[in-house]
Amino acid sequence: MSLEWVGEQLRTFVDMNPEFETPIERFATWLARDDEDNED
Repeated sequence: MSLEWVGEQLRTFVDMNPEFETPIERFATWLARDDEDNED
Protein backbone atom coordinates (compact mmCIF):
# COMPACT_ATOMS: atom_id res chain seq x y z
CA MET A 1 0.00 0.00 0.00
CA SER A 2 1.40 3.39 -0.97
CA LEU A 3 0.52 6.93 0.01
CA GLU A 4 -0.58 7.49 -3.58
CA TRP A 5 -3.09 4.64 -3.22
CA VAL A 6 -4.36 6.02 0.10
CA GLY A 7 -4.80 9.44 -1.51
CA GLU A 8 -6.79 7.95 -4.36
CA GLN A 9 -8.99 6.04 -1.94
CA LEU A 10 -9.64 9.18 0.12
CA ARG A 11 -10.48 11.13 -3.04
CA THR A 12 -12.93 8.43 -4.12
CA PHE A 13 -14.45 8.34 -0.63
CA VAL A 14 -15.01 12.11 -0.60
CA ASP A 15 -16.48 11.99 -4.11
CA MET A 16 -19.00 9.44 -2.87
CA ASN A 17 -19.52 11.14 0.53
CA PRO A 18 -19.12 14.91 0.07
CA GLU A 19 -20.19 15.61 3.67
CA PHE A 20 -16.77 14.26 4.76
CA GLU A 21 -14.76 16.72 2.64
CA THR A 22 -13.97 19.09 5.51
CA PRO A 23 -12.84 16.40 7.99
CA ILE A 24 -10.65 14.75 5.32
CA GLU A 25 -9.08 18.11 4.44
CA ARG A 26 -8.39 18.77 8.13
CA PHE A 27 -6.80 15.32 8.45
CA ALA A 28 -4.63 15.96 5.38
CA THR A 29 -3.56 19.32 6.81
CA TRP A 30 -2.70 17.66 10.12
CA LEU A 31 -0.61 15.02 8.31
CA ALA A 32 1.24 17.66 6.31
CA ARG A 33 2.10 20.02 9.16
CA ASP A 34 5.56 20.27 10.66
CA ASP A 35 5.68 18.87 14.19
CA GLU A 36 8.12 21.63 15.18
CA ASP A 37 5.26 24.11 14.75
CA ASN A 38 3.54 22.56 17.81
CA GLU A 39 6.34 23.19 20.29
CA ASP A 40 5.28 25.98 22.64
